[in-house]
Amino acid sequence: MRRFLSGLGGRLAIACALIAVVCVVVTGVVMYTSARNNILQAEQERRFDEFYAMRVKAEEPMPCLPDECAALTDQDLLAIASDGLRGPALLALDGTADEPGAGFVGLFPESFQNAVKKSDRVSWLRQRHGLSYDFLIGAPVTLTMHPQETGTPVAPPETAAPKSSAAPTDPTRAPDIRAEGERTVAAYLYASYSMDTQQQQINALAASTIWLVAIMALVAALAGVALARWIARPVRQLRNAVDRLDAGHGTLDVDVKGVQELTGLVEAFNAAGHRLEAAMGELTAKEAQSRRFVADVSHELRTPVTAMVAMADVLENASGGEGPVQEAAAVTARSARRLHAMTEDLLEISRFDASRNTVQAECFNVRSQVLVLLESRGMGPGVHVEADGELRFTTDPRRFDVVVGNLLVNAANHGGEPIKVQAFKDGTSLVVKVGDHGRGIPAESMDRLFDRFYKTDSSRSRGGSGLGLSLVQENCRLLGGSVKLSSAGHPTVFTVRLPPQGAAG
Repeated sequence: MRRFLSGLGGRLAIACALIAVVCVVVTGVVMYTSARNNILQAEQERRFDEFYAMRVKAEEPMPCLPDECAALTDQDLLAIASDGLRGPALLALDGTADEPGAGFVGLFPESFQNAVKKSDRVSWLRQRHGLSYDFLIGAPVTLTMHPQETGTPVAPPETAAPKSSAAPTDPTRAPDIRAEGERTVAAYLYASYSMDTQQQQINALAASTIWLVAIMALVAALAGVALARWIARPVRQLRNAVDRLDAGHGTLDVDVKGVQELTGLVEAFNAAGHRLEAAMGELTAKEAQSRRFVADVSHELRTPVTAMVAMADVLENASGGEGPVQEAAAVTARSARRLHAMTEDLLEISRFDASRNTVQAECFNVRSQVLVLLESRGMGPGVHVEADGELRFTTDPRRFDVVVGNLLVNAANHGGEPIKVQAFKDGTSLVVKVGDHGRGIPAESMDRLFDRFYKTDSSRSRGGSGLGLSLVQENCRLLGGSVKLSSAGHPTVFTVRLPPQGAAG
């Protein structure tokens, strides 16, 4: 998952999903808000129409006989006018606590009641009620009693006060009889409508919007993955081509398909790949020629150099006493032996380059093998060997001699006595340490010490071909082991670790 998210596909998928979510959320919010307002607005207009109809009905003049008009109180008029109300509506005089219907009016906020009383227009308020709303409407109304000689008398309700010529007191206020006999009473009409049904519709709309956002985000994420795969196809082709080339299968040619910018990159990559292949082919051919040249020259030099060494030994042993002839014979013998050793090293390197080296494993006594090696190299007194006399190990003894012998020669030529050789078992592996007490190896030479023909002494006055340590490393690798150097001051120690040849394969 982490690899997917860190790649181009994951990032494009996330980006597309985020863009889609933002767009859908914004669109959904706008649509939700608009639909919500439309639902509420439609219901409010319907309720306004009902309210206006009740208000008009309540303000219609009510005919009555003159005596009856005088006998009815304000509460009587209120009760008569309330007969035409529909739904949760109420007519009230001033909303006092002892007035009939005061409990219903108390559901309306005091601020809303004050707004109704101070305005001659219709006031409304959408008030939160739990998870829904209540739509509150209020307006002042004028109740009118119109006396007439003939007409339908208006019977007072059972709660009406008895006829009396005395002026009533609040809440049954004194009748307001105009000169023409007409009577009016100021009142307030309130209505409260529940919006539960509309809120359910809004909730269903919100749920649909959420589902839409989720589905669109998922679709956008999948589209982002597909888009990323399409865009990144040339990049994947480049990666596959490089992997095939690294594995040695195929070339750097890649099909030019996909996004224009990336196909341009692929074309440039193909052109560079062709130039690289040509250069690599040329380098490979030149390297093969150089290896053949080194192998041929080494092989051609081997026979005459061997003869030169033999003749130099004869001259050195035949010339007796001291003198120029003896000195010349000694110098010739040393140079011939050095040339012979270099020729053998070059032949060994050429065999490694051609992968023609083989391993012939034998079980031998490690201490005895090291002592015989020291005797053959003429390095006895200055070398101290620490190894169990019963220590036996299975590997190629000739390559073991090359590894340990080259390390001893390196310690003798470039280090200082005493030289110590330690050999011991570490688990199933054999560990051989060769250390000297010379001046150490410079830090800048540590990384290049095992390179071919590299010497720490730039003047090359100490002799050697510069191939000894390189052959040590190549033979250790061939035997499945390793060689490491530690030269923190004194002494300088080379550590060789070799597995049993059976375990090494």
